[in-house]
Amino acid sequence: MQLSVHTGCDELLLDENVFCNELHKYLDSKNSESQHKNYQQEQSVSGVLFLIDFVFDMFQEIGLAVQHSVYHAVKHKQDPHFELADGWHECVFSRLPSLRCVRVDVQITVHEQYVKWLQCLWLATHMHEVEQQRRGARVRAEVPREHSELYRKSLLFVLEKLKQLYLHIVNINDSKKKKIHKVFDHTVFDSKHT
Repeated sequence: MQLSVHTGCDELLLDENVFCNELHKYLDSKNSESQHKNYQQEQSVSGVLFLIDFVFDMFQEIGLAVQHSVYHAVKHKQDPHFELADGWHECVFSRLPSLRCVRVDVQITVHEQYVKWLQCLWLATHMHEVEQQRRGARVRAEVPREHSELYRKSLLFVLEKLKQLYLHIVNINDSKKKKIHKVFDHTVFDSKHT
């Protein structure tokens, strides 16, 4: 069983220079949103963002609406700050109460262990806006190397965590299938009763 699809994202994200060049193309494009929507299996920043969108949409389709909701809350959040929620709150991922939850939005709280992932996800989904604000009126300003590295590492971290979640889901489904097969393997059907 193939657990992943080759997208070209790995090559892009593992090579600092290639990523930096592609980031400049992405940021310099006047209509990055339409470029993002028209992903054509190309090795680009738009392609990586499309992949992240696709994975969260897939999660929603298989019943992981919570992850999808968190993604959209982060994507529509205006700033990367996730404040500690006062008192006891339930982490939407673990469903466990904790005094150490952060607020993603009014309705969504997650345990503080996810803050790095939330911040990386926010940065990945807001690169264009952050750089537009940083650039100001300068149309073709260079992206500082440390900014490019931060974006690249944020995308890598987000994709790695999504891959881990995907593999966890696959393992759960495989173990369920094995249990079902085990039940059927040990069941003896008597031809007199069928």
